[in-house]
Amino acid sequence: MANMSMTKNPIPEQEPLVRNKNFDEVALGYTEEIAIDEAKRCLNCRQHPCVSGCPVNVRIPEFIAKVAEGEFEEAYKIITSTNSLPAVCGRVCPQEHQCEGKCVRGIKGESVGIGRLERFVADWYRENVNAMPEKAASNGIKVAVVGSGPSGLTCAGDLARMGYEVTVYELFHKAGGVLVYGIPEFRLPKAIVAREVAALEEMGVKIVTDAVIGRAISGAFLCHGLQADHILSLSPEFGTMIHVMPITSISRITKMDIERLEELSKENPVFAAGPQFFYHLGGVDELIENVEDMRPTVIRHIGEVEAAKLAGDGDATGPMGHGTLGEERGGRMMRRKVIDRMEEEFSAVAGKYL
Repeated sequence: MANMSMTKNPIPEQEPLVRNKNFDEVALGYTEEIAIDEAKRCLNCRQHPCVSGCPVNVRIPEFIAKVAEGEFEEAYKIITSTNSLPAVCGRVCPQEHQCEGKCVRGIKGESVGIGRLERFVADWYRENVNAMPEKAASNGIKVAVVGSGPSGLTCAGDLARMGYEVTVYELFHKAGGVLVYGIPEFRLPKAIVAREVAALEEMGVKIVTDAVIGRAISGAFLCHGLQADHILSLSPEFGTMIHVMPITSISRITKMDIERLEELSKENPVFAAGPQFFYHLGGVDELIENVEDMRPTVIRHIGEVEAAKLAGDGDATGPMGHGTLGEERGGRMMRRKVIDRMEEEFSAVAGKYL
């Protein structure tokens, strides 16, 4: 029998006095009984406006009908035929502006809880079946996807389902983008994201993390990268670029012509961009000229850092080591004078504070 209630079934949540002592997910999700009852609110409209409101065109009335019948595994298959991230979308998609915003039930009451039902189906499948998707037959075409945020992962899933050999390149240490680094645990558990990513990998998607494609954010490099014990860089022949800011931005700020800045960059690294100038300043320990040299060079530098630390020579690595290199290479000609001046002025007032 259809459920003609004007309001959604509320989703169970942690009690306030419980959730204020943990970072676990606040919403607990529907039970089977609640999910079936909510699914029966769907009118299965002829035009299916909810589908038009879904960015990936999930066949919403079809999967909800299966939920109403208690066929949760079939509902999962329907959802994942067009959506590679059901557990994520069921939690954080703005359904109120998309599928639920188009729901006919919302005209004279509350829409069907589409997002809550999608979450329920994904969670039920993970807890009761947990079978990974099958890998599609390869069509022999390789595709690279830059960025593993929601759109990158969705694109990778769709392409893998069509037989493409997909590799996703991610700047950070884990795949997921904003799902991992921008949404808190109590809203979207990281284990849920990891499970969705694992499902994509089972479909044949390769995930490459710590990979910079295009220009890196040089401010982050300057603030954090230069704190590293040793820094290696591919040579400019690889198209590698390190800069404080693009020369066009320097021109806009300094009001100097780009031609003049390019001339200055030949003599003054402050105006320059590129690995060679950072090498000259000591910011880069070594430039790697050939791909085959990458592995042995990295191994050698790891050994040098370990040896320096065992010897207690902290000044040979990190910021002090970079400064010394820059001085030796002629890129920091004023470094020693500045350090001596700072030590002199500090000694003059140290007695007042130490």
